Amino acid sequence: MPPMWGDEREILASLMLAPHRPWRVCGILPSSAGTGTMLSVDDGQRCRAIEALLGVAGMGHLWSSLGPTRAARRLREADELPVDERVMLSAAWALWDGSGAIHVSTIDLLDERSAAALSELVIALGRGPVAVDAWLARYAEPAEATAGRAKAPSRSSRP
Repeated sequence: MPPMWGDEREILASLMLAPHRPWRVCGILPSSAGTGTMLSVDDGQRCRAIEALLGVAGMGHLWSSLGPTRAARRLREADELPVDERVMLSAAWALWDGSGAIHVSTIDLLDERSAAALSELVIALGRGPVAVDAWLARYAEPAEATAGRAKAPSRSSRP
């Protein structure tokens, strides 16, 4: 049985992704060696998960089965996204290669579904490929199902 976790936001508050070791976390996620290193997830599964994560925020088109698209790279450099979309794109880069960051103070800027998806994905990555598959079953939707859906307002845009 996996260890019991507290609130996902509390877990994210304790999490730091080291940029020089993108799969290293500060000791809160389990691993087979007990080092806090995330369990092995292959690049294809990681890309599917990141694409689905961005899809929750209506940004799935920015990632492919091979990684970030040209549009994602351009938007990352241009810094022209609304704050909630910047948070999600930065999280995608952090989960992809460690070059982005997940800043706890910005998680609260996300709408409920995006915040939950991000929190749960970080936890699933710590638990390994089977947990990521379960996360994908919950959050990955066929493209035609999400094409017409309006994005939920972020907390930053609420009064």
